[in-house]
Amino acid sequence: MKIKLAEAYFVFDLDDTIYKEIDYKISGINYLVKQISQIYGVNLESSSFYNVDNFIQEIQRQLKLPSEVAQSLLWQYRNHNPKIDIKKDIKDTLYYIKKNSSGIAIVTDGRSITQRKKIKSLGLEDIPVYISEEYESEKPEHKRFKMIESSNSSLNYIYVGDNVSKDFITPNKMGWITIGIKDNGLNIHQQSVSDFSEDFLPNFWIESIADLREYFH
Repeated sequence: MKIKLAEAYFVFDLDDTIYKEIDYKISGINYLVKQISQIYGVNLESSSFYNVDNFIQEIQRQLKLPSEVAQSLLWQYRNHNPKIDIKKDIKDTLYYIKKNSSGIAIVTDGRSITQRKKIKSLGLEDIPVYISEEYESEKPEHKRFKMIESSNSSLNYIYVGDNVSKDFITPNKMGWITIGIKDNGLNIHQQSVSDFSEDFLPNFWIESIADLREYFH
């Protein structure tokens, strides 16, 4: 695979593609535990919830709180200012693409405030972002992909993501080049490749966004 940057438009997923979503989960749990200590005077061990799927329900159970309070905790989690970062080689690659390609964007599913706070924490505010809640459209629905492509249909569009259940099937159908970031064991959604047909799989797999540089010319 060779990518001529001047003729390419890159679209990236966010969670578990640009950064590890587990870092957001840990940040949110740390924030909740601190809030609980201040409000209820109860000290919980943050790390005991890191590997719990429904950690808010577990916090609620341990504190013997009603379900209504759990909803408030969930709201706090979704709206906290996350302490997350992006690896330097990945950020450098994104901005090299931004400078030298025909375009770059982020297409991510999630809530507007939550995802925009992630983008701000990662220092990526100057990259256009298409968030599902803002467009009332979630992947694999094609709405946001079509909007991006409509600006110049003659370019080579390249989509980079991680979730085989929804990330690649639509850009595959549209004739885009699709590239998957391999799960290093930390992804929130595991890559059960054997559960899906080829239509759902990327054209190529790489270890990290930084590996894209090997294919530029």
